[in-house]
Amino acid sequence: MYRATIIIPTYNEEANIEKLITRIVAACPNCCMIVVDDNSSDQTQSIVQRLSKNYPVRLITRNERGLSSAVVEGIRHADTSSVVVIDADLQHPPEVIPDLLSALDKGNVIAIGSRYCKGGGIKGWSTFRRLVSRVANSLGFPVVPSVKDRTSGFFAFKREVAPALNRLNIQGFKILLEFLALRKTCAIAEVPFTFEIRAGGESKFGFKQVWEYIRQLVRLYSQIPRGITAEDYEWHSFYKGHFIQKWWKKSVAKKIWSFIPPGEGSLLDVGCGSSPMIAEYPNAVGLDLNPLKLKFLTANLPAHSFANMDARNLAIVSESFDGVICSEVLEHIHDPELVIKEISRVLKNGGKAVIATPDYSRFLWRVAERFTPYEEDHVYKFSRKNLEELCVKHNLTPVAHKYVAMCDLVELFVKSA
Repeated sequence: MYRATIIIPTYNEEANIEKLITRIVAACPNCCMIVVDDNSSDQTQSIVQRLSKNYPVRLITRNERGLSSAVVEGIRHADTSSVVVIDADLQHPPEVIPDLLSALDKGNVIAIGSRYCKGGGIKGWSTFRRLVSRVANSLGFPVVPSVKDRTSGFFAFKREVAPALNRLNIQGFKILLEFLALRKTCAIAEVPFTFEIRAGGESKFGFKQVWEYIRQLVRLYSQIPRGITAEDYEWHSFYKGHFIQKWWKKSVAKKIWSFIPPGEGSLLDVGCGSSPMIAEYPNAVGLDLNPLKLKFLTANLPAHSFANMDARNLAIVSESFDGVICSEVLEHIHDPELVIKEISRVLKNGGKAVIATPDYSRFLWRVAERFTPYEEDHVYKFSRKNLEELCVKHNLTPVAHKYVAMCDLVELFVKSA
């Protein structure tokens, strides 16, 4: 009985397939292989057939193309409890397979060959290609935030607990992402490896694969349970989100800090959520309607004051604060003018207010919104113009503004007498 079945999807890999199979046999003598070939026009099939006389490898030939569907076809024919998926281009070192299987033996359901966990890496890629990979991997964060390498094509899993094959979407370019989307709560291990440049043959990466991945992400995003109400959502996004998310959150915070420097009098944070931004203001009071977020912040910032309060009707004495910040709040409220009115009321004459909100007059925001968890929660869509009109109506004069990524507005107002 073999320990695992190793699935190798191929298309025109005559330059690599024999080297790969002999290396697998040397590294994993107790494993068998299934090569799923998409009707290659070169000698891939004949090489595999020749090798099958001496090695535990069998060939499945298909008259269709598609990496994910090839992997699923291989899984259907696997009869071992553990299955490994590896590319045929020698970019995935087969010598790492025993480590993946050892991770499964320790109780994990999925073991991922990871370029982005500690000890992993990429060798021989250009700066641009590295950037593309990083961005693609980061865009998968909302689907599986707990995994570092979400776009790996090198992984192992327990066959009996794998997602039902009829639930796997074979149109996606990254089959691991489909696995992870269906098995979010299972035990997952990441095993570091160094991703090599292609040994021979031609790369299959191109615009078509990029487009397929974008379509896959859009579909998977639509299936994500929205997590913005989680008690630590803002805190986690600020410190542990993917690099785009962290950059965005910190960029907003830095612009707010530049308009109201820390230590500049008393401050009220309206709709603080669980954001750590308030930590920079030692005299700040944070308000939010979500008691779990306030409980989380209180535990992490015990020296600060927090209150469970509706921003549309603040139980606060007028002209109490030198500064007020309201970040990523107004767009979630049907009647944001009531909040602006209250901000003006509790602000001292000459005091500063900073409001941060997406600017829907910017085309770039309408694009970026498709990749955030907020889309369906924005019930009021601001532009800079209508925000300023509402603020001026309540004695808040616009003084300066900045943008994050040319679409997320951070604006400073001063209360006039």
